[in-house]
Amino acid sequence: GFSGTFRVNNGLGSYGTTNGGSKIYDQYVFNGFDQSLLNGSLFPNGSSNLGNQLTGNSLIFKSEIAKALNLGGSFPRIYAPSPYAPGSSISHLDEGTYTNTKNSLMTPFASRGKAEHDPGPLVRGIFYEMGWLYSYLTHEKIMDSEDLTGKKFSINVNSDTTINSNSGELHYSYDGFLTEDIIPLTTADGLIFEAAIAAPQLEKTISYFFTVKDVLTRTYRYPINSHLSFFYGVDTKPPIIIHQPVTQILQFDKEILIEAEITDNIGIKNAKLEYSVNNGATKSLDLITLNGITYSATMDLSNEVISGGDQITYKIIAVDSSSQSNTAFSPASGVATINVKLFETKQVYLSDLNTNKNDFLGDFTISTLTGFTNGAIHSPHPYPNSQQVGESIDLVYSLLYPIDLDAINNFMEFDEVVLIAPDNDYVIVEGSADQGQSWIALSPEYDSRKNADWLTYYNSNIQNGDSKAIGTLNFYRTNKINLLETFSENEEILIRFRLHSNNSQNGWGWAIDNLKIQDIVLGTDDVVMDDNPGIVYPTPSNGNILYVTKEFSFGTIKIYNSQGTPVMMQNCSGNCTIDVSHLSDGIYFVKGENETHRRTQKVIILK
Repeated sequence: GFSGTFRVNNGLGSYGTTNGGSKIYDQYVFNGFDQSLLNGSLFPNGSSNLGNQLTGNSLIFKSEIAKALNLGGSFPRIYAPSPYAPGSSISHLDEGTYTNTKNSLMTPFASRGKAEHDPGPLVRGIFYEMGWLYSYLTHEKIMDSEDLTGKKFSINVNSDTTINSNSGELHYSYDGFLTEDIIPLTTADGLIFEAAIAAPQLEKTISYFFTVKDVLTRTYRYPINSHLSFFYGVDTKPPIIIHQPVTQILQFDKEILIEAEITDNIGIKNAKLEYSVNNGATKSLDLITLNGITYSATMDLSNEVISGGDQITYKIIAVDSSSQSNTAFSPASGVATINVKLFETKQVYLSDLNTNKNDFLGDFTISTLTGFTNGAIHSPHPYPNSQQVGESIDLVYSLLYPIDLDAINNFMEFDEVVLIAPDNDYVIVEGSADQGQSWIALSPEYDSRKNADWLTYYNSNIQNGDSKAIGTLNFYRTNKINLLETFSENEEILIRFRLHSNNSQNGWGWAIDNLKIQDIVLGTDDVVMDDNPGIVYPTPSNGNILYVTKEFSFGTIKIYNSQGTPVMMQNCSGNCTIDVSHLSDGIYFVKGENETHRRTQKVIILK
């Protein structure tokens, strides 16, 4: 830090860094008339006046600390010869004054063989002045108060030097410091300085600040160049609640976290959450805080019967600590409403991942990245790894539609790029038959070794143990999984993708595209379950009536659209007819099922 920004060019003096500011060293450069060289009215930046000062050989570093450490009792002289000497002028002690003295280390010149083992008292004083010895004041602002009994104005002092124990003062005012009162601060340990004032007779705004001095005669103020204020008197202000309402959950969510920032000028006495499921009984939870600002509570829905279309209403209530128990609500009136989003069970799920971004939830994203021509599921690139040895990170991305497993079309297929650290991290596809409470692998975990092209490309650019190879669509390979190798026909399962990362090397990550789950082949043949197909006719239909024979129907008839979404259901235990006049033209799948059997047939509706 023993360096300023002053310079001279063609007789013109100037200063400043590239952004126009000065350095702290510059703040202490004065001339012999006690004038700062940063005084623009006397010495404009870029002027000959400033140039003359910088080459007048009469500059000092105005440091009271250095002066005190200088037995001669004067401020350190700065090297400022004429002509200006780049690299030497201003940023050194004066050569003629301090050569061959204990302060000669920071003169601009040294003779051969000369050794200096101490910077000298002047240089130490200069460094101390610029901040090498400093005192740090901290204070917890006093909040509005209805009672000053026993209340202390307290300041903590952490100093690199010694604070005069009798130097602390509390400055306070009832009129914004048009006038002020000053009382001494007392200390028992030299670290905490405090004082108390008598409560005023009337309600008032009390402003205040602190000062202390160190043994080097420097005065420290908190806050610097300003003051703090609080109101004394009966409080009528309610708490302030900042909350982003939860508006939607999924039908299989079992917990809802409610968070809010709650503050008050006096303090919070208590905060709670009141909620109701489908206009049922009102339940109450205490909102808990760890930092005095953020409050939270978790609704436990594990014992609630929640389905798509249901609603949960709630409000946040906060009471302050004042004598008036001022109360705030969020929302200010009425209640907030959480809608339970219905994700209907699908038999077929198809997506090119360009328009289905809201079908998934988790740590991945659906986007179009450089090297790809359309949307795909992407893990973070590169994927993260744990910073703690022995710990791991799991990133998941879940399909929100449950899948009704079929006896025939029971495959899950997708294209993927897997650039995952071999024998260290892995990716896996998992299913859950209990709404996400437990997950089972649909196929073994795998990494870049699953495909030779992936492995070669992963290893082609290793830096510091990590692969820097970036995935592109050229590395897409198809993965096909038989869902009935893990689960059974008629089960409804959730499906998710998971990336597991350890505390070791990592790579680019995982990309997934063209997802097909139980894709029904749209050919000319009917899709059947067994050797006795039964019959649904006519197909193409006239768009009004489908006829179902008893060989096909044995309980419940469900009709699905081409995307696997159910559009109709009808009981049909024998020969029956189904009115499909409300359905639009297209390809549909009719499924007949009972507790033990299932049969599916494709039909075409044309009006």
